[in-house]
Amino acid sequence: MWIIYSLLSALFAGYKQIFEKRIINKVPILNLCFYQTLLVSIFILPFAFINGLKISFNLLLILYIVSWFSVLSSILLYKAVKKNEISSTVPFLNLSPIFMIFIGYIFLKEIPNIIQIFGIIIIVIGAIALGMKKTDNFSRFFNKYVWYVIITALIWGTQGVIFRYIMSEIPPFTTLTYFNL
Repeated sequence: MWIIYSLLSALFAGYKQIFEKRIINKVPILNLCFYQTLLVSIFILPFAFINGLKISFNLLLILYIVSWFSVLSSILLYKAVKKNEISSTVPFLNLSPIFMIFIGYIFLKEIPNIIQIFGIIIIVIGAIALGMKKTDNFSRFFNKYVWYVIITALIWGTQGVIFRYIMSEIPPFTTLTYFNL
């Protein structure tokens, strides 16, 4: 079942990037962040009541801090998508699992196995190959907008580890509800 969830998640994430690219020049970036968060909150809130909305102050504070980093990553990503081709910047979001594995190792003491390490190598090679399809010049390839996406991937990787920790304490929909509020 997790394979289906993973494939659907990737499919929806791809569509999300395409739709964002279409409207990014028509809507200010902060407005786009606001509307996206608002719509996700409206969608998730009913599911959260099923599991209850109980949360400790410490977890709520962590989610609050993480949500500020989420806004920062959204702004950086939208700026990058607005200035660069989606096909040469968005593949760098695939670096977030790499950051997640390293941060998970440091903070959760989760040790990657050989298959995960091999997967990391494939992801890095794939992201670079997709990003370089238009140019073989590294100075043009690693412009500031590509770095915005890499920073976004780092933030997302960190969020993944934090969410894993928080969801061991409270249900996922409760986590997402408070994160989006």
